[in-house]
Amino acid sequence: FRTTTIKTGKGVIYQGLVLREEGEVIVMADDKGKEVRVPKGDVEERVVSNLSPMPANVGDAMPEADFHHLLGWLLSKRPARP
Repeated sequence: FRTTTIKTGKGVIYQGLVLREEGEVIVMADDKGKEVRVPKGDVEERVVSNLSPMPANVGDAMPEADFHHLLGWLLSKRPARP
């Protein structure tokens, strides 16, 4: 769940979460959750952020039980190891 920034050859910048790649198209979700489709041939630069979009103090900002539920859900989304 890292933010990706894509810059096209025409200088257009897209930022969001990459949902999937469909052939020659990158499908992203923008900050409003809207799907944005960027042709791979238009991509000049693609950078994945090293920072998580989750706030650093998320554990302090919610009740402990909710935090445990969140962690359980996040861990359930990890890919299975071979």
